[in-house]
Amino acid sequence: MFSAFTAATVFGGDPGDETMTARIQCLIQQLGDNSYAKRGAANRELQSIGEPALDALRKAAAATDDAEVRGRAERIIEAVMRPIRVAAAMKELAKWEGGWLGGAAMLLFGGAAGVIALRERPPPAPPEL
Repeated sequence: MFSAFTAATVFGGDPGDETMTARIQCLIQQLGDNSYAKRGAANRELQSIGEPALDALRKAAAATDDAEVRGRAERIIEAVMRPIRVAAAMKELAKWEGGWLGGAAMLLFGGAAGVIALRERPPPAPPEL
């Protein structure tokens, strides 16, 4: 937890003056709050911040003794990294097999967007005998 002074400093000031780093640290602290609503709100906001929060989340997951903070940080990291990994995999697959396999990757990893992409592309022609 953080002190009353820290809370007053973070929450009492103008939100426009708050730096992103300070906001991320505050949200990470809130992942261990006694209030379920505050933990959930911090979780959602960290996910929406996304990639800029990854380093602080990794440090928190590695250094904290609070199992709640560690578990939530690890799940947020995974949620933020998942679309980044999928995009990288799709890009790599598209290089290997062109656009068609990239569309198949979207079907496997991207849900409806993948289905639409495959519908728009004809299947490869069968080899001539």
